[in-house]
Amino acid sequence: MIDSVHGEVLRVKSDQIVVVVNGIGFAINSSANSTAEVHAGQEVKLATKMIVKEDDISLYGFTSTDERDVFTTLIGVNGIGPRNALAALSALGPDGLRTAVATKDENAIVKIPGVGKKTAQRLLIELQDKLGEPNGDFVPTAVPDGAVNTEVVQALIGLGWSKQLAESAVVRAAEQNGTENEPALLRVALQILGGARG
Repeated sequence: MIDSVHGEVLRVKSDQIVVVVNGIGFAINSSANSTAEVHAGQEVKLATKMIVKEDDISLYGFTSTDERDVFTTLIGVNGIGPRNALAALSALGPDGLRTAVATKDENAIVKIPGVGKKTAQRLLIELQDKLGEPNGDFVPTAVPDGAVNTEVVQALIGLGWSKQLAESAVVRAAEQNGTENEPALLRVALQILGGARG
């Protein structure tokens, strides 16, 4: 099994990172949180999980071992495949998922693309005591109306975050980044929401 990949990023898509290692390009499926943290030409080390099926061998990689470990736990739940697990991590991040499970927030879980009410209920039951306590990396703050970039907020809501979390993350991203450039704001907001931990 391949536990990690260390090399130069050749290109990045919304759900995939191609990393060149000794002249070989590895296409690594990833979450929105991890893809937002890397760019072409950057040297990275991704924590990976290889999944072997009869007709396919796929590699999944993340910028933190925490996100990889949560991914591994998610695919251990009956009915949750790698795509569902990536969607969950992209929508909530590791710590957002921990918080949703700890607080039994079914509404947060059903916002994950491809997850219905029954699957959400099963996730809440099966993940109990498996993800650990929320880290508290990201706590939403109250945001005045009209104080944030609505396009970036809508993009985050489209990925499954609540309006409150999205607005608060965009405000913090603007403070950290010092710019109103939408792609940059989205990238930093995703990093904040993901609660990246090594």
